[in-house]
Amino acid sequence: GDLRIVLPWHDEVEGRPRLGDLRIEGGAAFGTGEHATTRMCALWLQNHVGPSTTVLDYGTGSGVLSLVALKAG
Repeated sequence: GDLRIVLPWHDEVEGRPRLGDLRIEGGAAFGTGEHATTRMCALWLQNHVGPSTTVLDYGTGSGVLSLVALKAG
């Protein structure tokens, strides 16, 4: 999808800032959007969430997937 998760330690982000950018302060692996399963779930959310979709992020992390769902829908 078009969403980019941008973290404080990313010195340079490819291209200019975009409306779809999600800037967060994440944890070590989960919560940053960099873990493979988080990226997979984020891509699925971008492709399946719309304005009338209800989403429950039932994780114990940072809530990054809730933020992705909010941006997607």
